[in-house]
Amino acid sequence: MPSILVHGLLIVAIGLLLNIKEMDLGLLLKEKVCIASGISGVILRNGQPVPDLIVRRKLSWKSENWDEIEEIKTDPKGKFSFSTRWEKIRFKFMTQPAFITEIDVQDDSLVEPIIFSTTKLAIEEYAEFDGIPNNFKCELTDEIRKVDTKYGFIGTNCYWDLTNKED
Repeated sequence: MPSILVHGLLIVAIGLLLNIKEMDLGLLLKEKVCIASGISGVILRNGQPVPDLIVRRKLSWKSENWDEIEEIKTDPKGKFSFSTRWEKIRFKFMTQPAFITEIDVQDDSLVEPIIFSTTKLAIEEYAEFDGIPNNFKCELTDEIRKVDTKYGFIGTNCYWDLTNKED
């Protein structure tokens, strides 16, 4: 015959299972994740590099507002670079990550200054691209288009080639 202790433990275990979606299991699930993958490229207007253009990467992962805004300037050849953004995050049980990235430029001649926008739904580096982007070029005169990916899509007027992450 089971003891009172065993019955008590069973009741606690069942209670935990019923309420597990409300529990923060962060100590078990805290991990280093990629909020936004690194991007290096060139900004063009009518095929010509745009020097000294302010480019901003805005990231959101823990609130409804932008959690981080990074601002850089293109070099004399129109080149810009954002490094991969890593963060240690404590996930709740069965949580779907959603990391929002938006890149815009400070250019008064543009009706729409956003050149790249996506919601990253996976924690691996370069998951939002389905590979490593190469030859990244953004043409300011092009319309924003939808680029389908494994985990969603990207709204952008940028173009790139992909290298598999395994290569």
